Amino acid sequence: AEKAWKIIDSIMKKESIDEVTLERQYLPEVFDSEVLELSKDDGLPTLKPFILVYLGLKGIITKLYGNFLKLKKVEIDLDLISHLYSKINLYLEASKILEEIDQKKSKNFKKLYADAMIREGNIYFNKQEFERAASLYERAGQYSSKELSNKELVGEAFRLAINSWISAHQVEKAFKILENLDRDEVHNILKSLSEKIGAAAEFLVSNNKFELAKEQLYIAINKYQRETLSENKEYLTYKLTEILIQILKIQVDASEIYAAKYTYDEIE
Repeated sequence: AEKAWKIIDSIMKKESIDEVTLERQYLPEVFDSEVLELSKDDGLPTLKPFILVYLGLKGIITKLYGNFLKLKKVEIDLDLISHLYSKINLYLEASKILEEIDQKKSKNFKKLYADAMIREGNIYFNKQEFERAASLYERAGQYSSKELSNKELVGEAFRLAINSWISAHQVEKAFKILENLDRDEVHNILKSLSEKIGAAAEFLVSNNKFELAKEQLYIAINKYQRETLSENKEYLTYKLTEILIQILKIQVDASEIYAAKYTYDEIE
């Protein structure tokens, strides 16, 4: 894109003109093939859409006239540029352009940037790529907390991140996020999470990942104990006991006497 703009800019400067018209059949002689495509309407070469957007950001407007492509240099319009940036999902860049010109519009683009991170996180979550999803949600929450006075968006992003970290069997990272929230909200979230943590542990057990399931539950139980959420702690303790009993049976069947004794002591 940069190379295409430099070619056009060079032509205009050389001829001391603000606009140039090129015959489309000769575009391959002017530009590299990677910036060109054949039009579905007439089969003639034309510039790819992302190149047209990039040129617009550089203050060059393009128009098709049959077999000709007209390029015209115009005064850069900040509103237009920010709009063009948003069309290619460069919301953060759009917000920076408008930051000193229109704070309200700049803030709108910042929100679109946070929303875009959450949407991308949703895509990865649906693909069961939970770590990538969690990282995106967490970034969205941190960015919104710093740049936007939108408590609802911050809460949504962090809740999604917490949920994703639990799905990724990294409950410690989920609890780390809670440090960004007030105590009442932390308790509400923790109360809603205990069953999901238990279900995540059961999933690990079903895949014979007993040690990881046990580790996740121990971390969770300690957290709920510190937050004095006794009912949820008892539920997770019950889940842990169920898993320990399963481990004990396996160890006994395998005649792992010392390991079985250690597990029995844990149950006690």
